[in-house]
Amino acid sequence: MQDTNQIREWVYSKRKNIIRDIGRIVNICSVSDIEELQEMQSPFGEGCRFVLDEMLAIGKDLGFQTENYNYYCGRIYYEKRKSIENSITIWGHLDVVPAGDDWEYEPYEMTVEGDYLIGRGVQDNKGPTIGALYALLYLKEAGIPMNTPVSLMVGCSEETGMQDIDYYIKNYKQPAFSIVADCGFPVCYGENGIINIELQTRLGNKDILAFHAGSTSNSIPETATIILKKSCITAQKKEHLKASKLLLIEEERNQIKLTAKGKSAHVCMVHDSKNAIGILVKELLRLDLLPEEEKALKGVELLSKDAYGIAANLWDRNYSLGQLTGGATMIRYENSVLTVSVDYRYPILTNGIISDGKELLDSLKVLSREAGFTCIVRKHLPPSYIPANKPLIQELTKVYQEVSGLANPPYTMGGTTYTRKLKNAIGYGMALPDKQILRRKQGHGDFHQPDESLHIGELMEGIVIYIKALLKLNDLEISDLLLN
Repeated sequence: MQDTNQIREWVYSKRKNIIRDIGRIVNICSVSDIEELQEMQSPFGEGCRFVLDEMLAIGKDLGFQTENYNYYCGRIYYEKRKSIENSITIWGHLDVVPAGDDWEYEPYEMTVEGDYLIGRGVQDNKGPTIGALYALLYLKEAGIPMNTPVSLMVGCSEETGMQDIDYYIKNYKQPAFSIVADCGFPVCYGENGIINIELQTRLGNKDILAFHAGSTSNSIPETATIILKKSCITAQKKEHLKASKLLLIEEERNQIKLTAKGKSAHVCMVHDSKNAIGILVKELLRLDLLPEEEKALKGVELLSKDAYGIAANLWDRNYSLGQLTGGATMIRYENSVLTVSVDYRYPILTNGIISDGKELLDSLKVLSREAGFTCIVRKHLPPSYIPANKPLIQELTKVYQEVSGLANPPYTMGGTTYTRKLKNAIGYGMALPDKQILRRKQGHGDFHQPDESLHIGELMEGIVIYIKALLKLNDLEISDLLLN
């Protein structure tokens, strides 16, 4: 097998080019638009069409061949391929979550600051996707004959429902083995179940002019805002309101705007989060500003008071292999209808068997009904799980440990990736455990947060691990790649 130090030297020699190519795609706003899903040229909007064109152009610039699957996804490869079902594919995605507010840097003009890249998507998932491409470039430039062809597949709607991979699976054959470069090292062998619901109720209060929070259903919101008519607030309540240390108060003519600030985080990584919805609703209830809407607001408070379902009595003591995380993530108010998006990630096992999420969903429906909401299930994905003792999982974990010098074992997570859609697939990097991020402010610097950042050196090491892993896989027979 190739010497690790020589591989590392090659990777670092490409540092400037890697940064350049990440910038080429980060500088394109590629939020997937599924509300106006169109066929062929722009199924997920122009931004995703442009970014896929640019990614495939980068592949061609590096001497690869490419295929465009009607702008749902694209493939980059360099060998004359055998049948796809006898190949290995690395998967990444080019779509991003909306930038949101409170950035100190330009989200779609990538910044290089010291050892960090900053911009929407540098970490999730454009940086790792370019990293995977350069792992393939090493194999190509080194002239290593691959017993099993390897290619890179890039999708355009991972953040909004994975319609890209659904389209691919429906119309094309799957590879023998898939590696998803959209998590952390070493091997992710399981993903929590996902329940995403939408609660709706009609409010009779005409004093509410606006009510909104969050920009994506899978992130704890950093800000929540309500605009009320001044006339609904008595002089006494106004004095109490001004004494609040949790709300930003802005008055303009006949209205008053109340804003709560929290700390954003992905719903699967909530340990440092503060839900702005919970802060705002708690103050609305404490100050008795909307007494006629108390029942609905109390329901929303239960779903946003903590990120573990404790206040809402959703936690199941029989859960294992993961923890329940999530809560209310978005609020919209239009034509007197209040809509609340709720996203929970539930553990893989209950009483030692794979969870089905039924009890959690039933509890959410009861809570919704008692608070006066109708409940619409937008998404329910069961957990994905492969036993960690599989030889291939152990082999890839060993590669990571030998290159990094770290002893982390395989793990499970609350996030969701293409892994759960694909047969015979694992998550594998490219983030290192205890990754370094550029955190100028609390709630900034990580993926899905303002000022999303990526440590350049850690990405370089991730590419080294990938190259070593691909070389290891090249020593195996197709039959050795089967996990089930």
